[in-house]
This record gives sequence, structure tokens and C-alpha cells, in this order.
Amino acid sequence: MHRRLAGCAGIVLVTHSLAMCSASGIETGRHVQGVVGPEGTQVLQLDLAANQAARLLVEQIGADLVLTVQADPDGGSWAIDMRERGRESVTLIANSPTRFSVTLTTKAPTAGARYEAYLEGAPGHASERDQKFMEAELLETKGKALATDPRGSKLDAEQALLGAARHWQAAGDPTGQGTTAARLGDIQFSRGQFGEAIEFYHDAVTHLSPLNVPHQIAAIENNLGAVYEQLGSFDDARRHFSAALNAWAAQPGAEVDHAITRANEGAMYLRFGDYHAALSTYLAALPQLEKSNRLNPAVLNNIGMVYRTMGDPDAAERYFERTLESLPDSHPRRAHLRLRIAQVALDRGDAVAAERESAAALTQIRSGTNVDPIAEADALGLYGQALTNLGRMDEALASHQQSLKLYESAGARRNAASARHEIGIVYRRRGRVVAARQALNHALKFRQSIGLRDAEAETQYELGLLEAQTARLREAGVHFSAAIELAEGIRGRVAGEYSRAAYSAARHRYFTAYVDVLMRMHARSPGLGFADRAFELVERQQARGLTDLLRDSGVDAKAGVDPALVERGRLAQRQLDFWAGQVARLSNQPADAAPETAAAAKMTDAILSLREIDGLIRGSAGRTERDGGPDITLRDVQRRVVGSDTRLVTYSLGEPRSYAWVVAPDRVRVMELASRSRIEAVAGRLLSVLREPPSGTNPQRSVEDFNRLASALSGLVIAPIRPWLDTEHVLLVADGILQSIPFAALPDPGDGEPLLEHFQIAIAPSASTILIQRERLSQRPRATRPIAVVADAVYERADPRIRRQAPPVGAPDQFGRLMLAQAEADWILRLTDRRSSFRALGFQANVDAVLDNVGDSRIVHFAAHAIANDVWPELSGIALSMYDSRGQPREGMLRLHQITGALDLRAELVVLSACSTADGRHLAGEGVIGLARGFLAAGASSVIGSLNTVLEEPTFEFMKALYSAMFDRGLPPATALREAQRSMRRQGRFSHPSYWSAFVFIGDPR
Repeated sequence: MHRRLAGCAGIVLVTHSLAMCSASGIETGRHVQGVVGPEGTQVLQLDLAANQAARLLVEQIGADLVLTVQADPDGGSWAIDMRERGRESVTLIANSPTRFSVTLTTKAPTAGARYEAYLEGAPGHASERDQKFMEAELLETKGKALATDPRGSKLDAEQALLGAARHWQAAGDPTGQGTTAARLGDIQFSRGQFGEAIEFYHDAVTHLSPLNVPHQIAAIENNLGAVYEQLGSFDDARRHFSAALNAWAAQPGAEVDHAITRANEGAMYLRFGDYHAALSTYLAALPQLEKSNRLNPAVLNNIGMVYRTMGDPDAAERYFERTLESLPDSHPRRAHLRLRIAQVALDRGDAVAAERESAAALTQIRSGTNVDPIAEADALGLYGQALTNLGRMDEALASHQQSLKLYESAGARRNAASARHEIGIVYRRRGRVVAARQALNHALKFRQSIGLRDAEAETQYELGLLEAQTARLREAGVHFSAAIELAEGIRGRVAGEYSRAAYSAARHRYFTAYVDVLMRMHARSPGLGFADRAFELVERQQARGLTDLLRDSGVDAKAGVDPALVERGRLAQRQLDFWAGQVARLSNQPADAAPETAAAAKMTDAILSLREIDGLIRGSAGRTERDGGPDITLRDVQRRVVGSDTRLVTYSLGEPRSYAWVVAPDRVRVMELASRSRIEAVAGRLLSVLREPPSGTNPQRSVEDFNRLASALSGLVIAPIRPWLDTEHVLLVADGILQSIPFAALPDPGDGEPLLEHFQIAIAPSASTILIQRERLSQRPRATRPIAVVADAVYERADPRIRRQAPPVGAPDQFGRLMLAQAEADWILRLTDRRSSFRALGFQANVDAVLDNVGDSRIVHFAAHAIANDVWPELSGIALSMYDSRGQPREGMLRLHQITGALDLRAELVVLSACSTADGRHLAGEGVIGLARGFLAAGASSVIGSLNTVLEEPTFEFMKALYSAMFDRGLPPATALREAQRSMRRQGRFSHPSYWSAFVFIGDPR
């Protein structure tokens, strides 16, 4: 208790410093309003007589205030800070005449924090109720401080708040009861005690609802949504988030709170497999959170989680890096980021790195003052996954069982289901069938009950593996079929070309496992059509992303889209071009790696922004539900794709077996091949030889290596099907590493001659793409120009064609002039009608000229440098002129996103006389994401491109032979390509396959 000074009761406002201002009394009932600046304070004074008490109320407007009380002349001091917003109360009790000075300061530097202060009523005789108020205020302040301090004891915080709650109840204060209950809910939530958290939150709502405090009610609704999301109760979570969003929208100045709830809603969508909704929700919330610096790291982390779940570890890793960059070194959440990075390592197959990072994260989490049981369980679970992949099954099982115990204690049912799923995997791999089935079925039942579709698909897949392992093939097929249908449904909700392709690739194993089961069923019962169903399954999942693009050809992707979003897309493209150019220039100069690293990070951010905007545009245009159209049947392929002179060969690589189908109009043959790993080992070594033309002191060694490896690969993938290749024309749908193999160079198992001597081979992304291309070709007018030739671009500042050469300062140019490109263009143009053709040579070989002029040409030919990026396919592109005639730099890369988004081709053929134009990012099932695919999506019926690096002189000779065959002899492109390869093979200097086999025909050869 404090002595008091004599005098009448009133509030006195003192600005900044008591020493500088005199106090003036304010009568009871008057309100004092003011602003607390980032550097100054406000002081309120109250004089109380002996045995008097008063309650000062301070409304916090826009900032969290701390109220520090000083009792004079010899009283003491204490601070009150119970609530971040809304009303603070300070109960003042004087045993003797006392002057109370209440200093208002902001909890964090804030410009213009406002307040309104007033007495709850006239000071009166001190009572037991006043004492309850004071004790409650002190205890709630203590509880808040402990609860919000990362190093504070949550148990001590809980005890302090429970004490405050008892005093509020005894005093009959519903505001105190409600706010303290909400704080207790927050503590239980942070400890993973979700059931208790819900009880406290509902208790808080009961007390606060009659008091007209919409901000507090909205905050509690947000937290209830987050709790139900953790429990896996989708409908309840969505209901509470919706209530919070509606409440925030009705309150002025609640934009940040609205964004926080949107971010939590995004987490809900992520958990339940609606990745387009999750990503668009996060991206909508992120700008406001970045401006306010609230929850930004959490949102960045969750965007990374969206990308990881969609099968894009590169994008996920970049967002996790950005999250780390936004956190101080001592922040406890950095341990959680180590878990994220460990998960990315596991996704990439690096179990050693995953074990190391998850173990370190687990140690860091356990070393904290208040160990978060959910975080500890997460770390144990990921550590167990790494151990499983390393074959340390006993340790893995123990880790998962510890994780499960923690989840169950916290009431985290969704997480517990994940732990049971992982335990089921360990049991399956150890051959404990009954235990595995029990654990997996338990996980499946829960995941089905709350609609976790992606998680359910994973468990269906694992159950399929378990049943296949025990030879219960029909049961296995049921599970695999369910996994595929679930994944296909989710795929339709993934917007954005690359993201959808990545998602499909990450679920490719569902298809290969089901194919293997169907083929085992075929071996048991050959006449029941299981092999045909397996073929249709392989066809269904081949190049699905390209199929979508082809079906959308001619549809304006931006129709009905917010123009501001379209403009954001253009800005992201310009940012990508700029930062990719910076990285290319910096990589060419020997200097400190720091600038290049910083530029690479900016470039990556631009790529991710471009992907995100693509997804938002496609989603807002209503194109997220497309699933590639109806699946074609084997009979469709026999009637509409192959003919009497053509055989379709489709490969499917898998473990422990691969398969190949040979489809003719009247029959189908399927053969079992070696495992994917065995085929990849041989094919990989062969590609290494092909990428290094024979030179040096022992060129014969290179020839011998090629012959040996090519024969070995031919024995694995050609010999089993060779008896059924009874026509000259082969349409080939490859899989995995086989997409990089020049089949024309493989020796025939019979006579050892290259297959090109027996077959004309065309590459098809899938049979479906052939049918779509034919349909599209039949519906569009034929191009009017015979050919467009783009060649001999200007790449260097020192190019003699520049009238005023730029001084040689800065980084070296990325590309040098192609000295034979002009001759190549002249040769081609001599064979056709120059007047009706389009030619863009030298400075005219630039991006704008291509985008504006090549669409109406039957053949489009590029003689240029090219980039095929196997990590970020958006960086792939054709290099065109980098300088104008005055030596001024210009953007010279025709990138993949421009090809697919800005080009509208009617070309029957695009010839890419450049390096690696048929290569790019390989995605399982989806094929190669690169330039050739881009031109097909842009409208080309077929593409001739290269599988690897090509040299200038043999390429010139090859193109001369190709166009002579097409124009002089009138051969169709696929046939002309074969004749050019034969011609090159007969030349002594260029007879090695590395000189002539790189170019392949992709598309419909008819």
C-alpha cells in the first residue's frame, strides 16, 4: 500500500518530462487523449487521499503500451503490461495521501501511438475488490511477460495467469476473465495442448462477446482456426478463419491482422492439399506482412513448404533460405528451418545430409528452456525418415515411436497419423506385414476422415507396396489406383505450368508401382487385358503438362485476368532477364564470388515470382481444374496414331523391372526389361562418351568406348523388342534417361549397323500429344511464308559489324560469334524463294523481330547459341543479338516463357541449329522441360533439336544435308533428318556418332 498526498482526485497530463510541465487537474469523468512518440513519454498523475482507491483505464490505439506506476513520496513502482491492444487497467490504492504518476511508453518504437485515459469512476474507499483488481493486473502482467519471452517458463506463465483469472473472477471483471483466458489458450496452443487451448478460447469468447470488443474476438477466432487446423479439423478451421476475416474486414486499420489470418488460412489449405489456394493466399498476405514486419518469416517458410510438397525442392530451398535471412542468429525458429532444409535433402535422396541436419535441429530444440513438444516430435520424425532411408530400421522405429508419443500427448491427431504412417513404412521394410498393415490402416482411416488427400495418397501408395510385397496383387492395385486418383484430383488444383509438372513428377512412383503390379497380374493371367491397362496407365502420365499446354493452345491465358496481375507478370519477366544477364556476366570474370551469389539469389527470386504469377493468372482464369482431357485408350492409339507402316514403342522404366510396348494396328507386344538402375548406369556412361567428340592422341579409344556401351544399351532396350519392329517407321516414347539417348546411333542387335540404317525414328512426348497436334493442325490455316531464318546474331561488343564499338570494359561477353551461321543461312535461303521468306540476320536477329515475324512461316530455322538449363528451365533460351548497330546493349535471350507465352506459331517444323535444344530439366513422367517442348507448345507440329552440345563445322554440314534433302529431294522432315545422318556417317571426318546423332526429330512425322 502507498501513502497519498492530500488533495482532490483528478488526472493530470504531463508531456515528455514532469520537470518541464506543471500539472493541471482534470475532473473525474473527463477523458485524456494523446500521442506517445517513438522517443517521448506521456505521464498521467493522480492524487488520492488516505484509504482511497481508483482504477485508471487506458485504451491502447495502434500500439502496445507499458504503464509504469510511481507512488510518491515514498511508495514504490511497478509496471502494468497485460495486453497488446485494447484496454489496460491500473488499480491504485493509497494507505496515506499519495501522488501516483503513471508513465506511458511504447513497448516497441512506434510513431504516433495514441491512447485515451480516464477513470472508471470516482475514487472511493479502498475495498477487497480493489485489491483483487490490483493482484490480477500484476499477475496477468507477469504471465504475459513469461509467455511472450522465448526464454520464459511457460509453466510459470500459466500459474501466474491462472492466479490472475481467479482474481478477475472474484472481482467480477469479464474483460479480465476473457483476456486472461485467451492468453491461457495461447500458452496451451504453444505447448501443443490443443484440447485445453480450445476450452480456454471458448471461455474467452463467452466473457468478451457481450463487451463489444471485435478486435479481441477476431483474434480468438483466428487462433481457434489455427488450433483446429493443427487438429486436422478442416471444416472447423475454415469456419473460424472465415469469422476472423469477416471481423477484420469490418474494422478500420486491421489490414495486418487480416493478412495474418490469411496466412493462417494458407497453412490450412497447404495441410489439406489445395496448393493453388495455399500459394495464392500466402502471396496475397505477404506484401502487407512485409510492410509491417509481422509473421513474414513464417509465411516465407510456409511458401517453401508449398513448393516442397508440390515436388519443387529448388524453389522450396530458396524460400527456406529467405526465411533464414529474415531471422536473427539467436532466433529459436532457426532450428525449425534446419528441419526444412533436412527435408529438402531427403527429397533429393541425400539421406546422410538429412540425418545430420535433423539430428542437429533436434539437439537445438531440446536445448531450449521451454521445449516445444510438437517441434521435438517433428525433428524426431524427420530423423527417423532419414534413418529409414539409410537402412537403420531399429533406430528409425524408436525415433518414430518417440515422435508418436509426443504427438499423442499433445492431442495432435494429424501429426500422430503421420508418425503411424512412417512406423508402417519401417515395419513394411522389415517384413513385419501385420504390424505394417495395422499402422498404415490406422493412418489411412484418420487421413480419410478429415480429407487430407495428399497424405491419404501417400498412405494408399505404401499400402499398395505392402500388398505387392506379399503378392496380394489385386489388393495392391486397389491401393495404387486410389493413390493415383487422389493425386490426379490434387494436380487439377495446382496452377502454373512448371508447378503442375513438378507435382506430377513427384508422384510418378505411384504410376510405375501400379504398372509393375498390372504386369505381374498379366504374367499370371495373360489374356485378361492387364498389359493393355498398364500401357494406358503409362500413356496417361506421359507429358501431362505438355498435353495441357497443347489443349490450351489458342486460349488467351490472360482473358478475364486482373490487368495489374498481368503487369506484375511482365515486370517479373523483365526482372528475370536482368538478373539472369547479371549472373551470366559475373560468371565470366574471375572475381569475388559474392556479387555473383547475390545476383543468383535475385535471379532465383525472379524465377519464383514468375512461376507464382503464372499460377495466379492460370488460377484466376479458371484453368486450375484442367486434367489434360480424357485419357486415350490403347485402341485409340492403334486406330489413330500408328499405321501399317509405323510401330509405336513406349518405354516405362522402373524398379525392379522396366517394360516396353510395341504397338501395331492389329497387335500389341510387351516385353520385360532390366531395372531402371541398370539401364541408367549403362546409358549414363554412353552419354558421357557422346558428349566428348573423338579427339586427342587416342580417338580410336573413344570409338571403342562408344561401340561397347552402345552395344550394351542396345542389348538392354532394343534386343528384347527387335523381333516386333517389322516396319521402317518407329515412333518412340522414351522414359527417364532414355529421353537423352540418340536411338538412331544404337547398333541393331542383329547386324550391328546403327538403327538409322534400318529405321526412321521420330520422338514423341506421348501418343496423346500426337493426336492433339493432328487435331490442332487440321483446324488452323496453313502458314503463308515458306521459311523464316534467324541467324548470325551479334553477341560481342568487339563485333566488327558494330559501327562504334563499345569500349571493352566490364565483364566479358557471354557468347562469341558463330562464324558459319551466315553461311548456313545463305545456304538455306538459296534453296527457297527469298522474296516470300523472312530473314533476320545480324542485328535484325533479335527478340522483337522473332516475336513479331516468325509466326506465319511453315519452317522456322534458328542458327544461334542456346542455353538448356537443367535446374531452372525458365532460364533456357535462344541467344539472339545482344547489341544494336550503335553498340548499345539489348536483351538478347528469347527465353522459354516467351516462347510458350508470346509466340503463336503455325510452323510445321522448327529447326534449332544450336546446342542442347532438345535437352533441359528432366521431370519423371513429364519428360524434358526445355526449348523443344516450348516450341511444340507454341504451335509447332514438330521440332528438330539437339540432345547435347554440337560443334559448328559438323552442324553446318549437317544442316546443308538436311535442307538439301527437304528442298531438293522433297523429303518430309523426319526422313530428311535420317538422310542427313546417313550422309554425315559416310563422311570420314564426321563419321563418329557424336557428330551426327545429336539431332533428333520430335513430334508427328506424318
